[in-house]
Amino acid sequence: IATATNARHVAHLADAVHDAVKDASGLGHGPTIEGEGVDGWMIVDLGSIIVHVMTAEKREYYDLETLWEENVRGHVQGISTTTEEDELHLDPDAHRGGAGPP
Repeated sequence: IATATNARHVAHLADAVHDAVKDASGLGHGPTIEGEGVDGWMIVDLGSIIVHVMTAEKREYYDLETLWEENVRGHVQGISTTTEEDELHLDPDAHRGGAGPP
């Protein structure tokens, strides 16, 4: 999760992550970018890694770190805080049959 100072900065940071990964991969194409930054939040999907770029206001409002911490704690203690349907959404290959983009 990266914090940007404003919506324009969100877009710039997301583009910078996209370009750096594209250049480093040597594949000629980069990761997927979701969002336009105007709402203060963009996602760069690297496949097995998701980069969230958010303004401080959005980061405080959505508080993803706490959501993830509670979910991990539930799994570690043997109490799943997700439903079977949620598990399907968490598995990146579940919706695409294990091959290629959705």
